[in-house]
Amino acid sequence: MPGWIVGFPHPVHATPKRLAAVHKAVPGLCIIAAHLGGEDAYEETAAHLLGRDLYLDTSFVLRKMPGTFLERFLKEHPAERVLFASDSPWTDQGEELQFLLQLRF
Repeated sequence: MPGWIVGFPHPVHATPKRLAAVHKAVPGLCIIAAHLGGEDAYEETAAHLLGRDLYLDTSFVLRKMPGTFLERFLKEHPAERVLFASDSPWTDQGEELQFLLQLRF
């Protein structure tokens, strides 16, 4: 899982930049980056992962991510490469899905 994760102590090992390096080094590898590429690492995710041929899932950060980043991510990353995920039980699946469905992307 890229970025900072509540359950794991620092330092962060799976940064978006490192994940991009793995993606480049192993062509064809199917990567799913949780938390839209990295909770609280939105600038780094935007710089290194947006638009790449990898999946970003919506777990936990969908309603937490600042709106400007969320809008940017949903515009700049292919919609077919955004996966719904709720990170249950930390967030409610129904609430996450309703929030996602009301977005325009």
